[in-house]
Amino acid sequence: MPSQQPNPPSPFTRQPRRAGLLALIAATAVFACCSPALAGTYPMYQCSSGAPVVSPGWSAYGSQTKASTVLSNQCSSGGSLGVYAYSNGDAGAVEEDGSNGSEIGLQLVVPGSVPDVSIDSITATVHASPVTGDDAWLGFASEGQELPGGIELAYGGNEYTNNDSWTLPQGARQWQADVFCSTDHSSPTCDFADTNAIPALSDITLTLQDNTPPSIVSATGGLASAAASNATVTGSQTLNFAGTDADSGVRSATLTLTPQNGTTPYTHTWDFSAECAYDSWNACPTTQTVNTFALETAALKDDAYTVNLTVTDAANNTTTDDLGTITTHNAPTSTTPPTILTPGQLAVGSTLSSQPGGWSAPAGAGTITYTYQWQDCDTQGNNCQSITGAQNPTYTTTTSDAGHTLRLLVNATNNDGTTTTSSPPTTTIPAQEPSSTPPAPTTTNPVSTNTNTPTTTNTANTSTSVATNTPSSTTGQAGTTSPNSTTPPAGIPNGTSASNPAILQVNTPTTLTTYHTQKAFRLTGQLDTTLSTPIAYATLDVLQETIGSSTFSLIAHATTNAFGAFALTIPAGPSRTIKITYRALSNEPDYAATALIHENVNARIHLTIINPTTGRTLHHTTPTGKITLTGHVEGPIPPQGTLVVLIVEYQGSWQPFRYTYTNANGTFRKTYQFKGAIGSFPFRARTPTGQADYPYSLGESNIVNVSTR
Repeated sequence: MPSQQPNPPSPFTRQPRRAGLLALIAATAVFACCSPALAGTYPMYQCSSGAPVVSPGWSAYGSQTKASTVLSNQCSSGGSLGVYAYSNGDAGAVEEDGSNGSEIGLQLVVPGSVPDVSIDSITATVHASPVTGDDAWLGFASEGQELPGGIELAYGGNEYTNNDSWTLPQGARQWQADVFCSTDHSSPTCDFADTNAIPALSDITLTLQDNTPPSIVSATGGLASAAASNATVTGSQTLNFAGTDADSGVRSATLTLTPQNGTTPYTHTWDFSAECAYDSWNACPTTQTVNTFALETAALKDDAYTVNLTVTDAANNTTTDDLGTITTHNAPTSTTPPTILTPGQLAVGSTLSSQPGGWSAPAGAGTITYTYQWQDCDTQGNNCQSITGAQNPTYTTTTSDAGHTLRLLVNATNNDGTTTTSSPPTTTIPAQEPSSTPPAPTTTNPVSTNTNTPTTTNTANTSTSVATNTPSSTTGQAGTTSPNSTTPPAGIPNGTSASNPAILQVNTPTTLTTYHTQKAFRLTGQLDTTLSTPIAYATLDVLQETIGSSTFSLIAHATTNAFGAFALTIPAGPSRTIKITYRALSNEPDYAATALIHENVNARIHLTIINPTTGRTLHHTTPTGKITLTGHVEGPIPPQGTLVVLIVEYQGSWQPFRYTYTNANGTFRKTYQFKGAIGSFPFRARTPTGQADYPYSLGESNIVNVSTR
């Protein structure tokens, strides 16, 4: 079993009944390691032109005879493997010891060094010398059972040669070919002309049975560590491991990275078959070690990958170690933002150029290429909209850009993916082109000051905000200024009875909990002066700040009616803070009143359990069966995917047993094998709060029950 990172203790232990139940062993080394698949057989070639080797286990024997027997190995010179016998110094003479005949033979016994190997079948060319002196019979047996092919040997004739094959009893570890010399002619001795074939075999092929899977030892290195912790990786990652098999030996190993987006997996196979001679009980070396294999993740498309290591022995038995999951990130990374180069004073008709900024990517990820998109934004650099047809590094401003700022989106692409970043916004583009001769500056004596002190009061179901703005040079009426001030007019009053400060109250609860993809909600409220006079026909800005963000962006407008009331529909969105704002004057930099609503949106996730082989929905399996937990998290999903925690109900509480990531489309998939548990097990999937670039709160899937029996 591979050595991996320390594992947390599992709440699940194997017990004979429901109470202990799940051998869902939580984490990698015990839970995930090494799922064996049994296959079966492999050949061993002996005493043939291509493999003259004779392995341990062959021997010559004699029974009820005074003859001495010796194993005769002439395979290296193109001969056979047989029994040489002699009595009283007479080669080929087999003298009985008693009066019931004698027996000598060739025997094969599987050695103890391969305890899990048995002999399935044997094919060979059989040689047996003719006999004189008395009659003799050739026979075959295994584990005390007689096998077909027996024959009486020619008396004084030609040598017997025949191609034979035998299927041995299940699990057999012994086989023999014997010659029995009778006493039919009342002679105590059989004389064999070919002293090395009493009997003999050549061109031997044994089909050996091995149902014991190999082992994976010490899977270590950066790749193994990253997979065990579901980490994001970049560049080259190393892997070290050893595969062992004491029986047929290790023939190959395969590393498989399966992308969760369903595309073709990446595989790398170590083929050790050149070291496999198939002329001994260990057809291949019993241990194969791989050190510092380097996987260049830049050669993979950015995605989440399940990482599996499989070792195969010479009998095609396999063991697979589920190392875990990695997420590759080799798309370009922005080191400095793009910049917009302006020709002096910015105006309608100005031609802007740009630089894409600084970018980095691992070696092997390919050349970085850039595409561009210019955008119009509000005066704060937010609420940006792409400009149709503006996809070049340069851009000439038009009258439609007046009153806006501009920013540039740069898309950097290599073989692994695309990353987009934006430049800082420009200053606001004035409505008129600048005069070639600007007017002389006016000397004034400014005396005005301006303070803006908002205060907010929240109740269980309402949000009220009052902001005070006290210009020392105004007459108290919105929109008027001191005749000696250089400050431009504050703008057009926003609504009848425009007032700063003002009172903005919403009737919607200030904290909402909704669910992903739920419909938009209705927001109503009231705008009044501090004297409770309705502010009619005023325009309100509605902004939102998503969880994890630090800026508000404009999403809607609302207008009060003749009584100061307003109503609007807030579109569905992620977890966020919604801010309703009022400016007393159109150009006023600060708000006269604001109200806040906090919306908590739970993620939506669906779980299905299927048969990993057929892909069909599964609710029942064996105590050692495999299941695949698959499902979908609703988006938008970040490129690196979102974390999904797979949980099972145990002793009255939900406990995690596996972690995985979705792909960029929100799909996840994880396979688990039961370890002998019997009972009914409720599963579900969970997406935790606080994930980067996924602005939704805790979400839990439907419950799926699987029973084992």
